[in-house]
Amino acid sequence: MKKGIVFITGIIAFMMFFASQGFCAPTPEQWGIIMNISGRQRMLSQKMSKEALLAIAGINPDENLKKLAESMKLFETSHHALTEGDAAMNIPACEFPDISEQLEKVSILYAELDKIFDKMVEGEKADSNDMQHIAKASLPLLTAADKAVKLFEAEAIKVLTKDPTLALVINIAGRQRMLSQKMAKEALLIHLKVDATTQAESLQKTTTLFETSLKGLQFGDSEVGIPPTKEEDIKAQLETVGASWTKVKPILEKIMTQYLNYAISKDDVVSVVDLTGIILKESDKAVGMYEKVAK
Repeated sequence: MKKGIVFITGIIAFMMFFASQGFCAPTPEQWGIIMNISGRQRMLSQKMSKEALLAIAGINPDENLKKLAESMKLFETSHHALTEGDAAMNIPACEFPDISEQLEKVSILYAELDKIFDKMVEGEKADSNDMQHIAKASLPLLTAADKAVKLFEAEAIKVLTKDPTLALVINIAGRQRMLSQKMAKEALLIHLKVDATTQAESLQKTTTLFETSLKGLQFGDSEVGIPPTKEEDIKAQLETVGASWTKVKPILEKIMTQYLNYAISKDDVVSVVDLTGIILKESDKAVGMYEKVAK
C-alpha cells in the first residue's frame, strides 16, 4: 500500500528504552503466537508475489488483485504487531535490538515490492519489467523474513523450557505454508517464461524441502532436531496436508521436467495454484494446533 510499513527509528529507540527498564519477555503462549505470525510473513512474501504474477498472466486478474490487496494489508498489520506490539493479537512490542534491526530490513525490502503491488491494486497495468522485478525481489524479502523468524526462534527456545523443540517445530510447520506458495510462484514463473531454467531448479529444491519437512513433522527428523508428532489431532491434520501433496506433486514434477519440451499450460498452473492453496489452508491449521501446545 502507499503508506507501506515505513520503519521509524524513533520507535525503535522507544522500544529499546523500555526494554532497558526491565520489561518482561513474552510468555510461552505469546511466543507461540509470535512464531506463528512471523512465520506467516514468509508465506505472505510469496503469496503476494504469486497473486501479482497471476494478475499479470491474466489468470482471474480481478480476483487475484483483490487477494493481493488483502495479503498486503495482512503483511503490513502483522509487521506492525511484531515490531510495536498488538494487544488484540496478544503480541508484545519487540524488545530485542537484533530482531528489531532485522525487521527494519524486512520493511526496506517490502517497500521495493510494495511500489509495484500498490500500483497494480490501484488499477495500473504492470509491464514485463515489473514481472522481472517481482521474480527477483521476492526472494530477498523471503530471506530477510526467514532470518527474523530464526532470531525469534532463538529467543523462544529460552522460554519454551517445557518443550525446547516446540519453537523449531512451529518454525518448520509454518515454513510449509511459505513453501506451498513459493512452489506455486515458481511454477507460474516457468509458465510465464521468466528465467525458466533457474525457476525449475528452484522448484525442485522447494518441493524436496516441503516433502522432507512434512515427513519430519510426521515421523521426526533427528538431523533437523524435531521429534515425531504425538498429538493425534495434529497427526491427522498432517495426513490431510499429505493427501493434497500427493495430488499436486505429479503436476509439479511434469512442470519441472518437461518445461523445455512443451509450453506449461494455463490449466496446469491453475491446478497447482488451487492445490497449493488447499495445502496452505490445511498447513495453517496444523500450525495453529502446534501453537496451542505452547500455551
